[in-house]
Amino acid sequence: MRQKSEKLRITVIETSPILLSGLVSTIKHALDCDVVFQEFTENQDYDSLKRFAPDIIVVNPVFLGIQGIKELKKKIPPSSHLVCLKTFVLDESLTNLFEAVITLYDKPDDIHHLIDRLSGYHERENLDSALTEREKEIVKLVVKGRSNKEISSDMNISVYTVSTHRRNIAKKLQIHSATAMTIYAISNNLVNINEVKSL
Repeated sequence: MRQKSEKLRITVIETSPILLSGLVSTIKHALDCDVVFQEFTENQDYDSLKRFAPDIIVVNPVFLGIQGIKELKKKIPPSSHLVCLKTFVLDESLTNLFEAVITLYDKPDDIHHLIDRLSGYHERENLDSALTEREKEIVKLVVKGRSNKEISSDMNISVYTVSTHRRNIAKKLQIHSATAMTIYAISNNLVNINEVKSL
């Protein structure tokens, strides 16, 4: 298992420059963690995939076909998760070769949820009980009475990401009430008592 501090690694196998750049940009926007991409082209061999050791491999199956996908599955690292980039209607026999599917119409929050579920990135982060700077900022905003939607807007992250952070904070601190979170924030000098919204 990769260490918590390491970046999430995603390989994208797509020949269209427009689809490739759009997908990479959408994934970067959807995720709230450090991510590094490998853009896999026709000229690369599977050894470069093994060296990169991606957590997630997103493939447009049109590029490889059924036989190519089956070959790819034999050659990728066992810890990598294979995701289909579905650009039009595909036969089930092809999509069944993948663990998950991304379509051109998926929202960033849906992509975030899918990648987080497959990679377990935030579960790895939660092995460390200390709050990250972003989590501390969310605690401050919560105890000041900001809603998830307001926090999303203030921090320029999705509402889903705010919810994920709040769940992680609750797990790390074993805090499950607004009062307990307020006491934590004041005790740890994240806010002063005058900034706290009355409960």
